[in-house]
Amino acid sequence: REETPITYMGAHTLYSYIFHMLVGFHAQRAALLEWLGMPVIRGRIWHILILLLHVPYCLLVLGILTSSYWRAIWSWAISPQWPAVLFPQKPDPKPSTALDKVVEPAAGEALPDAAEKSGGIPPIAQ
Repeated sequence: REETPITYMGAHTLYSYIFHMLVGFHAQRAALLEWLGMPVIRGRIWHILILLLHVPYCLLVLGILTSSYWRAIWSWAISPQWPAVLFPQKPDPKPSTALDKVVEPAAGEALPDAAEKSGGIPPIAQ
């Protein structure tokens, strides 16, 4: 997969989803359409052209709401770091790994149930 000029927006679409109505673009757009008047469309080609004019508008709104400036302003609310300061978590003294759960039988000891079910082959420990 290749990166495109708008690839970065994908990771930050939550910002545009939350704020697209608060920005006021829709109210300004409605006022502009009222001032210009609604176009009278006669024909399928003109209808498609009018619909395609929405693409740059939507990309502009998406670009503004996913920009680093907008994220810097609102990151305290969307991905807050301050709760970690108020409520610190104690680190796990010994993190468990998958290797901790492997049971190696001692010499002369019976195999674990899982090894018996797998045909007598004990689990491999590294």
